[in-house]
Amino acid sequence: MSLYPREITEYLALSGIPRGPNSKIYLVDSVHGSNSNSGDRWTKPLLTLEAAEDLCVTGHNDTVLLMNSATEYALAAMLTWDKNFTHLVGLSAETMAGKRCRVMPSADLDTMVLVSGYGNIFKNIRFSHEYNSAASLTNVKITGPRNYFENVEFIGNVYTAQAIDTGCSLRIANNAGECLFKHCMIGTDATISATGLMAMVVDAAAPPARLRFEGCHFAGYAGSTAAGLVEFLGTACQRAWVFDRCEFINVNTDFSMAGCFVVPAGFDVRYGGVFLKDCYGFGFTDWEPRDLGAVRIGGGPGTGAQGGFGGFFQTAEST
Repeated sequence: MSLYPREITEYLALSGIPRGPNSKIYLVDSVHGSNSNSGDRWTKPLLTLEAAEDLCVTGHNDTVLLMNSATEYALAAMLTWDKNFTHLVGLSAETMAGKRCRVMPSADLDTMVLVSGYGNIFKNIRFSHEYNSAASLTNVKITGPRNYFENVEFIGNVYTAQAIDTGCSLRIANNAGECLFKHCMIGTDATISATGLMAMVVDAAAPPARLRFEGCHFAGYAGSTAAGLVEFLGTACQRAWVFDRCEFINVNTDFSMAGCFVVPAGFDVRYGGVFLKDCYGFGFTDWEPRDLGAVRIGGGPGTGAQGGFGGFFQTAEST
């Protein structure tokens, strides 16, 4: 039995969530739920995301619905989303920032959420690593390929003590190829970030191919010129990474970041790179300060490090 099949199936169909003959739907309510409930009725929601994900069957296009709340959903341990074709949808107002379907930690977690499954859809969720820790923490790490994120907030390093080098709101690992991020918010403009803190970090080992970001907002509040928004730890970018109509904004005018994109010396651009289409930037000196040709800019008005070129792509050092 699924969650009120007729009404909720119609809702999910309008939301673009695929269904199959064996698909199930489970409701999570962190205020009124209980893990002794079945989760398949509006009146019998589950209490935790972990319990709901455990009930899902990989490959069946099962869906977990998270009910909005005045309080956050608290994680005592890392949430591992390791099922394939298993979707998570938040039931709240679809604001870009400050959604009330909030997932936060209640403990000092090295990584709060790990997405290792593939083919999953995440919509209308806020992942926010709000824990007062002096450790370098990762908010969400993605290791699975071909996942889709729409209107998802990736907000890490909310406390100043946590906003240190190598911490990040979103970490992309080597197998997370061909993921699409649409209308997402990545990073925070509420906490002063120290040297080396990034909104998004791409791991060094075999970076994935063909990631795409559409209409996303990358946020920062620099407390150092060495802070940035996107960092590649390795020396390559596989195929084209396209950022379409994205915003890259450091709100602290006291510290202009040296670069929006941080790449190491020797970055190899022969087989890929970053392509910015109709993007806007503020609060940094250059898109890519090493001028290695890793970032190509095109399609939109603007001048200098904060703008673009119409009709074709040029490397960032040409600005």
